[in-house]
Amino acid sequence: PSAILPPVQPPSEPSTLTVIGVDLSGPANLADTSLVVARSAGQTLAVDALVRGADDAAIFAAVTAARARGHVIVGVDAPLSFQQGLRARDSALRQVLKDMSPGLERTIMPPTAPRMVYLTLRGVGLARLLERHAGPGVHLVEVHPGSAMALRGAPPAALRSKRTLEGRAQLRRWLMGQPLTGLERVVLDRDHDIDALAAALAAWDWALGRPRWLAPPEPPHHPFAFAC
Repeated sequence: PSAILPPVQPPSEPSTLTVIGVDLSGPANLADTSLVVARSAGQTLAVDALVRGADDAAIFAAVTAARARGHVIVGVDAPLSFQQGLRARDSALRQVLKDMSPGLERTIMPPTAPRMVYLTLRGVGLARLLERHAGPGVHLVEVHPGSAMALRGAPPAALRSKRTLEGRAQLRRWLMGQPLTGLERVVLDRDHDIDALAAALAAWDWALGRPRWLAPPEPPHHPFAFAC
């Protein structure tokens, strides 16, 4: 797939590409929402900040602040469209994960599953907020951080145990080997933080036209791409 960004601005009109990865939680546990702000810097993604406990207002503020500097890519770890049961894109990604490492596919759940429905409601609402009010130059993509890490070679055992201290330590070590800089600026001691960083990595690769896995938009019911 080709990159989704418009042609590069001429030197007199520099534009920064900011990538924001959001590990969204349901509305009842906002403390578990982590947000990573990073910049595309040549062949690397430079991490600038990590925000924990981000409500929709904080996410909107981060996006609009970044928009003042240039284009913004927002990768959201939550369903951004509604459907009873698994969407076709969910089933396709499940099969990829099952073929790669059986068991990981269970992390892909239907948008209306009991553990997912409130997250889906928040994701759809956040997408509407950003799409309508964040301004031009803001692009949204649905991501799945666990799949993004698996498809880039993260240890499957660490992905299955990322809620444990040892699992997170393994994933931090793996992330240090990715094209990321500025990791010393953030403390990745929660699985939500790691997922937000992986969401930013997946969104960055999608923006540059090199996702490891992609389900294109299917309007009107599924208007956003789903990329890992």
